Amino acid sequence: MVFQRLNALHEHYREDTYLDTQKLFTVVDLDIQKIAIKNYKFPDTEAVFR
Repeated sequence: MVFQRLNALHEHYREDTYLDTQKLFTVVDLDIQKIAIKNYKFPDTEAVFR
């Protein structure tokens, strides 16, 4: 769904975009459990997204 929306915006605003749809990809992290992170500036995995 996100790819289709981005592609539609890219097609509509061809002169104002630098998006290359041939290089577009998505990373989805399904492991969303809260765990401590050692030696990192965020205390746990949830803090990364706050």
